[in-house]
Amino acid sequence: MLIIDAQVHIWGSGQPSGHHRQTSLFTAEELVQEMDQAGVNGAVLHPPSWDPNSNEMAIQAAVKYPDKFCSLGWFALDDPN
Repeated sequence: MLIIDAQVHIWGSGQPSGHHRQTSLFTAEELVQEMDQAGVNGAVLHPPSWDPNSNEMAIQAAVKYPDKFCSLGWFALDDPN
């Protein structure tokens, strides 16, 4: 059975809110390792608001690990492009 986690975070800075692991860094590589240990095949990355660079991290992770990740990223609503 294929198992996909519908919402996970990776980040490189900032202070996570109380119900997340309390570390200022959680990388795609760390997430892949935990997913493999748990038998999770893939995940949808949802960039957290506490890290302004998390959207770019999610995109890079999806490019680097296309069989593991996709991203539910965000974009500026006032940018017509």
